[in-house]
Amino acid sequence: MNKKILIIDDDPNVVDYLETLFEDNGYTTFSAGDAQEGLEIAKREIPDLITLDIEMPGDWGPRFYRKMVQQKALKNTPV
Repeated sequence: MNKKILIIDDDPNVVDYLETLFEDNGYTTFSAGDAQEGLEIAKREIPDLITLDIEMPGDWGPRFYRKMVQQKALKNTPV
């Protein structure tokens, strides 16, 4: 089974680049344009790794991380 990577970034160029990079290397990717959507996807998909933009509209990266580590299934996920 492929490892899953969640990309959370509001810049579509960064998302496209990372999706291509990871998928070309055999990973399954999911992406979110903001922290709230990212947390919903993370809860549903339980990724093996999360790439996280620090500065985004709304909730920014560190706030997402604080919410994420409160989730038992996600607290040890590398970011």
